[in-house]
Amino acid sequence: MFKKLSEIYKENFSTKYSDNPQFQYFITDEGEIFGINKNVLTKKEFEILSLFYNHYSPPLNQKTNTYSWYEFLFNNGEIPTIKDKTSMRCIYFFLQNPLDSQKDFEEAISGLIEEPIICWFDYQSGLIVYTSEHLTISENDWEQWINSFTTDLLINIQLFIGQLHHINNSGVKKIHREMRLINETRSSLPSHVLKTVYQLQFDYLLKSNHQVIQDLSSDKLLDSLSDVELRKTLKVLIENHLNLSLTAKEMYIHRNSLQYRLDKFSTNTGIQLKDFSQVSFVYWLIKAMGN
Repeated sequence: MFKKLSEIYKENFSTKYSDNPQFQYFITDEGEIFGINKNVLTKKEFEILSLFYNHYSPPLNQKTNTYSWYEFLFNNGEIPTIKDKTSMRCIYFFLQNPLDSQKDFEEAISGLIEEPIICWFDYQSGLIVYTSEHLTISENDWEQWINSFTTDLLINIQLFIGQLHHINNSGVKKIHREMRLINETRSSLPSHVLKTVYQLQFDYLLKSNHQVIQDLSSDKLLDSLSDVELRKTLKVLIENHLNLSLTAKEMYIHRNSLQYRLDKFSTNTGIQLKDFSQVSFVYWLIKAMGN
């Protein structure tokens, strides 16, 4: 069969796959691959070939470095060859729609990470592995990258920043648990979102135990937090690491007014806002009450 096709298409026929976008590739039931130059392939010929053979797309994760990481993370492979690196972090991504080419994503991420290691799950999702030399990338950097990516390619993306792990088998197990957590929670999130695994863990635990948290809370505390504006004030304060000036600015109130509001809350509830455990509980409760 290949001999006949070769006679017809001559130099426009190939039995070796390449990433030449001018070629349409097919695969036989026996797993043999062949390609024909699209410029000489008529619509009718394409339709006839498509009836008898499946279209062929190259396997994912075939780059040498990517393959070794994919095997390490998912197939009990050996630890990839790395120099002076002891830590790894995974960035998990999920595209709203598949890209025309993986290269579009790889080129986009190269602006943030030099020679990125990308392990694809399918043509819409995967993870990026980066080691200790790249750990200076901030959430703000990722947020800017997401906005740029969405603007340039018109595709929304969910991005989840994993924890820092040892590069060993225990670290791989932790990464698998991160993936399970993401898969259990991401369907309820917007198609354009940036979250850390820590935030997902917090939200997941809160969702599982929100009624318990409210049941444990005193009525005085619940009565005080029934004030929506107070809840918002406390949430902003805690997320600003108890910085009064920054909180007052964000809430558009005078610092003295903020201090008065907080003192009144402490008097009514007995909560000491300088105590870490008490502040943490208040924050959990506010989240359980729906902000």
